[in-house]
Amino acid sequence: MAKKTEESRRILLFVAVAARGQGEKIATFCASCGGKVRLVALGRGTASQDILNYLGLGDSKKDVVLCTAARPAAQRMLEGMKEKFSMDSPGEGIAFTIPVSSVVGRVSFELLLGGKGEQ
Repeated sequence: MAKKTEESRRILLFVAVAARGQGEKIATFCASCGGKVRLVALGRGTASQDILNYLGLGDSKKDVVLCTAARPAAQRMLEGMKEKFSMDSPGEGIAFTIPVSSVVGRVSFELLLGGKGEQ
């Protein structure tokens, strides 16, 4: 039981890059999985249109979704990216997590995981 508690207290940064217009849908899905602090940013690739056409890729405009979550919630988000957003298909986007190795203070920790964040 201690391992399960420890896993649920680890913070991950979930990142998804998808076609423009998908960001809000992904952020809403992340919230339903238990993701807490969500940010949708507009991104744009640096490849020229000639290279995109040659590789058979579409528009270089993307939505980048950043979300903090406990490990179990982040795992649900990654699984959902395959099921709901077809991110296991080429060209549909990418999703990954990055461990947050250090958070200073209980208040910061609670804010990142959606707690009250009050002292």
